[in-house]
Amino acid sequence: MLTACSHPLEIVGNGRIISSTGKNNCLWEARSCANYITGDYDVTYTALPEEGWVFSGWQGCGDQWPVCSFSVPRSTVDALWGQTAPALTAVFTQNANYLSITTATTWAAVDATLTIDVSVSTITPTSVRLYPMRIDDDWVEVDTSAPFSFTIDTTAFEPGDHDMLIIANDGDISASKAEIITVS
Repeated sequence: MLTACSHPLEIVGNGRIISSTGKNNCLWEARSCANYITGDYDVTYTALPEEGWVFSGWQGCGDQWPVCSFSVPRSTVDALWGQTAPALTAVFTQNANYLSITTATTWAAVDATLTIDVSVSTITPTSVRLYPMRIDDDWVEVDTSAPFSFTIDTTAFEPGDHDMLIIANDGDISASKAEIITVS
């Protein structure tokens, strides 16, 4: 018999909570997820707003921003068997001044690289993160000064379409965009 406790995930507004494990996600359609925990609870959550919305902050995560991380050993999880922790809530607000992320890509066939230039409207980001292999992969590129530009080695990709995630934040709000890049 597995021992488990629950750390509910809740969403206010329109967005998603994505986990570094890929197993602890919560979609805005569900609004609330029980999020049963077994074993070590080592996870980082990222809040991804839907189009026209911005991430405003976490409730239940102290002062962590823009991501929220937990590292709870198995012994503590086992000791809390059957209990429910206070919810982790991602708060999204509708953006009256629609915040958007645009990209421009440049291929360098000789170097087998792709350069992705990112621009953001409405806010001046303090950082932009690019996840070339989606958020549940360890590969992340970070740029903390404008202009925001990333050069990716395309030899790490099989030919075809690849979803890359871009998250920009200014310390108060964040926006995200999924970008499909085709590697030939």
